[in-house]
Amino acid sequence: MVTEQAAKSWVEGKDGVQKTIQKEWMNWEDPHYNKYRPPHKECWYFMTLPKFKAGRIHQMRANKSYLKAQKDWSNQDQDSHCDRCGEDEQTFQYIITTCPALESKRPEGILGFST
Repeated sequence: MVTEQAAKSWVEGKDGVQKTIQKEWMNWEDPHYNKYRPPHKECWYFMTLPKFKAGRIHQMRANKSYLKAQKDWSNQDQDSHCDRCGEDEQTFQYIITTCPALESKRPEGILGFST
């Protein structure tokens, strides 16, 4: 049986190791080949969202989503207008910020985007 003190000490030790590793990583000097395109030291906001939402946003940013304006071999000949409202091309920015059909589902100031 694990005592409460042992569990508490294990959690504190684990947290200490994680903080030490993160501090070393943040202070790590980048190799010379990163001077033109340094790596990100912070995660994007959308990566803190639930897995499904973060996955959808990542797909949209990578142009590999269900959006009609993001063409690939399977939808080259389809109309790229939004199937929800039909007003404009169904792009990432349009769905997130402008589409009137999704207005009720869009929280105010979502992800720092503005129209």
